[in-house]
Formats: sequence, structure tokens, C-alpha cells
Amino acid sequence: MNIGDIRTDQGIVSDSGDLKDFVMERMRSTPGVNSVDVSRDGNLVRVDIAVKDLEFDTCKPVYAKELELYNEFPDYDFQFNVSAI
Repeated sequence: MNIGDIRTDQGIVSDSGDLKDFVMERMRSTPGVNSVDVSRDGNLVRVDIAVKDLEFDTCKPVYAKELELYNEFPDYDFQFNVSAI
């Protein structure tokens, strides 16, 4: 493990672009998610999520994954945006 690396329940995430990839894959694996775009500026991590619709059953697992990420990476400021396509 290197300085700046983050240990998660999924392994070690480097403090570089790996965090973006990790967040993207975590959100893409969520049922109902069609696409994910992640950008980062310092500690701000912006996550744009497109879902099939904004129904409760679609959004509930997305919000659960968001909470997991907040808890796993408390030193980062996440900005999640969910929209229907």
C-alpha cells in the first residue's frame, strides 16, 4: 500500500484515477443504472447517473450505493446527480 491509497472492502484504491474507476464500476453494477460519468476535482467527486426512470424501485438501490460510497470514502465530497433517460 502506498501513501494516498485507500483501503476498501473491495481492496485498495489508489488516490489517482482509480477512485473514479472504482466509483464508476460500483454505480454501473447497480440495477436500473444505464450510464455513469465520474469526474474529480481534488476531494470533490461528481457522479452523474442515468437511470431508466425515477421510480422508487429504480432509485432505491442507487441511493443505497451512494450511501455506501459516502461511508467508504468520508474524506471525499460526493455530488451525485440522478436523472432519467
